Amino acid sequence: FLFQPSGHPVPLALYAFAGLVVVSALGLVLAEDPFTVARITLMWTAFGIVALLVAGSPPEHLRAVGVSLGLSAGILGTMAVVGGGEQRAIAGGAIVSNRAQASFAHPTALAMYLILTFPIAFALALRGARRLRPLLLACGALGLIGLMFTQTRGSIVGAAIALLVLLSWAPFRRVALGGLALTAVVALLNVGSITESQPVSVVGERLATIATLKTRSDDRFEIWTATPAIIAERPFLGAGQGNFPEVSPDFALSDVGGLAFDHAHNLFLNVAVELGLIGLALLLLLLVLLFRASRQALADRSAPLYPMALAASASLAGLLVNSLTEYPLRQNVIMATTV
Repeated sequence: FLFQPSGHPVPLALYAFAGLVVVSALGLVLAEDPFTVARITLMWTAFGIVALLVAGSPPEHLRAVGVSLGLSAGILGTMAVVGGGEQRAIAGGAIVSNRAQASFAHPTALAMYLILTFPIAFALALRGARRLRPLLLACGALGLIGLMFTQTRGSIVGAAIALLVLLSWAPFRRVALGGLALTAVVALLNVGSITESQPVSVVGERLATIATLKTRSDDRFEIWTATPAIIAERPFLGAGQGNFPEVSPDFALSDVGGLAFDHAHNLFLNVAVELGLIGLALLLLLLVLLFRASRQALADRSAPLYPMALAASASLAGLLVNSLTEYPLRQNVIMATTV
């Protein structure tokens, strides 16, 4: 690839991402745990190379990638719905038992992956190959339902943002209105069974806790309060990729049983801790360049790849909202899909 370039210009956003990889590599000489820095830097380098290859691919290859992601949303959504046990809200919804996680290590990781993939399934269901449209429409719906079964509050809000972005597209708006009308009819015929449905009631209780988070003992507020002091100690290049657990205990931050927190539960704070203010500046530049690229791609609604561009914009918008309470870049599969 390097010696026989395709001739396609490198997207500017990938230059910003390359800058993040370089800053990450500098952490090898600064971090308390250089092995973790090396591992993450190697993975990010691989993701960047794949992103470069995909960016120069012809439209049919991009659609094939999209179909793969859409199908994975349906498969994981099905696993989330049928593979979990009975869910119960505990402590007023602050805790939920049997949260769906499918093949992922944690429900939140599954939820973030589904945010990235269910919009693509919907987009290709409306403008992709005709023989795959019914299947991809089902995959999009299953991905969205499976996300609800993860009971991840930030991801549910992020999914709502992604849906709002998709609603700007008339074909999806018509399908969504049809789905809402059908749901309304079913609800009128089964008011009792729906309102008393356990999954619906658990989601409702779970979301209701968002308004009362400050009054509860939520670790996130403790982490967010202490994180600026961690940043101030190593302001420029940070503590090194994946080294939040190494430095946070020095600031009296610990999880249940005295274990260190894995991350800062916020994209911007975590990047500032691990990659410093230089890394944070590169992240903000990356977001600006992605926004500009998205606006350019969405300028022509008649373009063949407009549905995929809209879906990618919806996915990233939803993930960005979710990132205010999580750190998605910690998960390799999330990072790979995002890039």
